This record gives sequence, C-alpha cells and structure tokens, in this order.
Amino acid sequence: MPFYNAWLPEISDEKTIGRIGGIGFAAGYVGAMLTIIIALVSVLSLGTNSTMPYLLCAIFFLVFSIPAIKFLKERPPMMKRPEEAGESYVKIGFGRVKRTLKEIKNYQGLPLFMVAYFLLADGITTVIFFAAIFGEVVFSFSIANILIFFAVTQLTAIPGAFIFGYVADSIGTKKTLMFTLIIWISALSIAFIGSDPAFGPPQEITWWVTGMIAGLGMGSAQSTARSMYGQYIPEEKKSEMFGLYALTGRFAAILGPLMFALVLTATYNAGFSLVDANRYALLSILSFFVMAFLILIKVRQPVMGESKTQVHLEDDIRPGM
Repeated sequence: MPFYNAWLPEISDEKTIGRIGGIGFAAGYVGAMLTIIIALVSVLSLGTNSTMPYLLCAIFFLVFSIPAIKFLKERPPMMKRPEEAGESYVKIGFGRVKRTLKEIKNYQGLPLFMVAYFLLADGITTVIFFAAIFGEVVFSFSIANILIFFAVTQLTAIPGAFIFGYVADSIGTKKTLMFTLIIWISALSIAFIGSDPAFGPPQEITWWVTGMIAGLGMGSAQSTARSMYGQYIPEEKKSEMFGLYALTGRFAAILGPLMFALVLTATYNAGFSLVDANRYALLSILSFFVMAFLILIKVRQPVMGESKTQVHLEDDIRPGM
C-alpha cells in the first residue's frame, strides 16, 4: 500500500488530487465487492468449510495487478545520498524512516493531522473488524447475510469515494474530510440507538441502513484523507512519507479493537446483556470519530501553490492569509 499510495502525487496535481484519489479508491471498492460476491457464491455452493474463496480471491488479485505492473511507468529512482554510499538498501530504508520521524515536526500542523488520521483509521478499522460479530450478535445475521452486508457497504463506498473526490477538489479536502466524519458519526449513532432493546427487538433494517451510510463514509473518508495527506508532502519525500502514513494506519489497527474488547468485556461482566455490551463497545468507537473531527478543526487546508512545508494551524493564520 505505501508504494500504491505514493503513486498519487505522481499522477495528479493540486487541482486533481481529490478526484484521482477518489477514482482510485472507487475502483478498489469495485474490486472488493467483486471478491465478496465470489466468496458469497463459493459459500453458498461449497459450504463454509471450503478454502476455494481464498484461492479465487488470490487469482483475482494476481490478474488485476498485471496492468499496473505492465503499464505504470515511474520516474528513475533517486540515487543514494553521499552519506549512504556503501550501505544496504535495508539499512538505508530504516535510516530514512528514522529521519522522517524526526523531521515530521518541521511540517507545521502535519503531526496534528496524523493524530486525526490515526483516530479516523482506528475507528474505520475497528468497525470493519467487528461489523460481522455485531451483526450476528445484535441482529442475528447469518453468514450469507453478513457477506451480503459487506457487499452492500462496498456498493455505497464506490460512489462515496468517486463523488467526494470531486467535492474535495471543489471545496477543499479538509471540509470534505470533516463532512465524511459527520457521516460516520451519524451511522454509528443510528446503529447504537436503533439497536436499543428499549425500543423493542433490534430490527435488521437498522443494520442495513447503518451499513449503507457507513459504506458512504468509508469510501469518502479514506480517499479524502489520503488526498489531503498527499497535499502536504514534498515530491522528493512521497515514498517515505506515504510509508509513514501506512505505518500510522497499521498502528491504528491496535487501539480500536483493544478498546472495543475492553468495553465489551467490562460491560458484560458488569451485568449488561451481550447485546448491550456490544452496543456500548460500538459507542466507544464512535468517540474516535468525534475526537478526529474536533482535532481536524485545528488543521488548515493546504493552499495551492504554497510550500508543502508550510502547513499551519488555524490559530497561526494571520488575517488576510
């Protein structure tokens, strides 16, 4: 993914980074939906114990990677720096990551953006991880329904990524990303309130609606966050910086699931039903999106033509800037 993401500044500019990033994510969601359909057909035909879905998805991935391998042309690689002469590329790689972490503080506002992205990615990853369990426990979804549910989320993620890519180029990536966070907050709020036993047995329609709204938020948030990050980084550091971006996303896959599990366990042990325990665990993840929204308020939209090292906080902007 770091290498894939690093292509974005290579094939776009400040005017088109939103729409091209959105088209890329939309195409990815089309592929994801197709692999889910492959898995669904395999499960319905061969049962849940078959390993055929894994093989078919691997072949799918291989086939659709061929065009990128064959037709994408990249610029000549940068030469080693004088101080790196004689060193292995592995050592150079770790050295540059270390240097990037030290230098990130020089990109004013970027560390704060990374915190917001960490929380956003954490929330999305956790919802994806536990959506199947939540649907099964709270709404009594079958395996077939769970696969269809994920296909539906991918279906709404496609126009989300595509449309919001154009929106980001029109009104700015920051405003667009904040709007996608509102979509996520709305989706999880509907899931929490709609699954409250006080209103009667949880209805499946609630989770289907949540999935469609979350899919819209997933496609738009992921593509917009990547485009916004791409506007911050200098051309010569795109691979290193997108490596850091991917690393942040990987670490984000730790805190959210841990939070979900801790809240689920604590509430269940406190005497809540399994349904309510899952609901309050989901509510804890909703807080990630709220915090990301509040943090993002303080980060300014990069200005076209401005030096990519000049990413300021809102409080740093002087009147007339």
